[in-house]
Amino acid sequence: MNLEMEIQEKLKNIVFLELKKDTEIANFKIDRDLPLPMNLNNLVEGIRTSEFEEEISIEKINQGIIYLLGIDGEFKYREKYIEILNHSIRDLKNYVIYLSSKSVENNELIDGYIYLNGLSSIIGEDNEIKFMKTNILENIYNRYFNEIEEKDKEKMINNIVKSYEQIISKDEEYYLAYYRLGYIFRDLKKYLKSKLYFEKFLNSESDYEDLKTEVREVLMELEDYANVEIAETYISYGKFQDAYGVLQNVSGLYPEQSLLYYYFSLSQYNLGFINEALESIDIAISLDDREEQFYNQKGMCYIAMDYSDEAIQTYLDGLSKVEDSYILNYNLGILLLNKKDDNYKKYLKKAYQLEPNEELLNLIE
Repeated sequence: MNLEMEIQEKLKNIVFLELKKDTEIANFKIDRDLPLPMNLNNLVEGIRTSEFEEEISIEKINQGIIYLLGIDGEFKYREKYIEILNHSIRDLKNYVIYLSSKSVENNELIDGYIYLNGLSSIIGEDNEIKFMKTNILENIYNRYFNEIEEKDKEKMINNIVKSYEQIISKDEEYYLAYYRLGYIFRDLKKYLKSKLYFEKFLNSESDYEDLKTEVREVLMELEDYANVEIAETYISYGKFQDAYGVLQNVSGLYPEQSLLYYYFSLSQYNLGFINEALESIDIAISLDDREEQFYNQKGMCYIAMDYSDEAIQTYLDGLSKVEDSYILNYNLGILLLNKKDDNYKKYLKKAYQLEPNEELLNLIE
């Protein structure tokens, strides 16, 4: 599903009517030569109910104009159409918001987006319109997630985030944008950013008490995820003492306990606590015995303790679960090579099949 293509496809829903004669509306003359757009569904319904027997509804024409300009903001009769709207609608903004809201209520999300797009084309875009458009876009993204190509997903969610951030840059007190960004970054597993936006919303002076109660509950769940993300950052920078300290704040409710114990083991290993690292990685493997990095970590612990036979057995255990693991085949092959065990070639050949490189080729030739 490509949203831009879907919107362009909606042009098929527009038909153009020709007046039999010049018509005047609210002291504004509409030339008979001006083709007037109407949504095909409105036309069919008007004919079915005999609504159009005497005259065509200006309200249905207005809807067609707004819808058309939401698809093609530079349509050739744009200026004349806008004149019609200005002479026949008292409060254009609220009228279009109503049309959009009705479409969304009827699960016609793309139509709801098109109406607001038309409003932006006609009167420009303030934060209220921008937020509603972005919120509908977010709902479209969530509804059609499995139908959107990966490259389009990334582009679409980036545009949504950028749009909410632009709203905040114009008005730091537009608190609902913080609220939505909190959920978006949570779903993207960027827990620190999610926590940041939720906390800004929670600390705001807004009156959204029901939403604040909801956010307090979400923040409790996010705390563990945020701490694990912080620990991952520390580990990536080699700050294992800091990582170890943060990991201790993660509760037993954190759902990925195997990953938690793996990070404990990494930190303990690099801090020189090898026995403790071995205990932690054993727990991780007991919780998830199909993760290659866990077996590799256990093997590294045994090597650090100078228990090469135990390390070999650990790699073999890992390969019995994850046969096509490059890192386990490679490390086992190198370990056997250092022990002058001719079986090393078997594992290095397998590693080469998985990820060919010149270093491995030189070792197995």
